[in-house]
Amino acid sequence: MILASVASPDSVYDRCPLDFVAYLEVVAVQEGFEWVPSGKLLGRIEKALASLGLVVFLPLSRPDEIDVTIELPRLRSKVDTRLKAIIRDDELGLLEGRPKILELRGTRAERLARLAEIVAG
Repeated sequence: MILASVASPDSVYDRCPLDFVAYLEVVAVQEGFEWVPSGKLLGRIEKALASLGLVVFLPLSRPDEIDVTIELPRLRSKVDTRLKAIIRDDELGLLEGRPKILELRGTRAERLARLAEIVAG
């Protein structure tokens, strides 16, 4: 999806490739094997990330703002922990240079206001 729409600027995605990498790694560990992106897949992940100008990371918050029952809360928490390591420490070596990473916390209104400030320049 991301690579297919590179030509259209100002696109907004609900997930970025790092979300999927984190989910795959966590599920792989739960299933008893190691999953590490490599080869062609790693190249596609790098290309997709390089096409993004900004990744906004919203770590899980307490209390949770989602009003519905979370289907797999432990999985969600483990993926959040893994995603923090991937993004904050660049554990996969994929974030050098681009995209810009912005981590937002606070209420929904506070996060939106901060994002608007950043995007406006």
